[in-house]
Amino acid sequence: MSEIRDDGKYDLSINRYKETVCQEEKFDPPGEILERVMDMEKEIMQDLQELKQMIG
Repeated sequence: MSEIRDDGKYDLSINRYKETVCQEEKFDPPGEILERVMDMEKEIMQDLQELKQMIG
């Protein structure tokens, strides 16, 4: 409490005293992600073609 009183800052919010831990995230290379998206898009287009044939 003396630390708060001495500073003249009466900020008792948890974010002021809580240590924030950041972790590095690893992502796939953009080329791999794009390749997967394109594969999914091909599947979607095939399904749409089948649906179009079903409804005439």
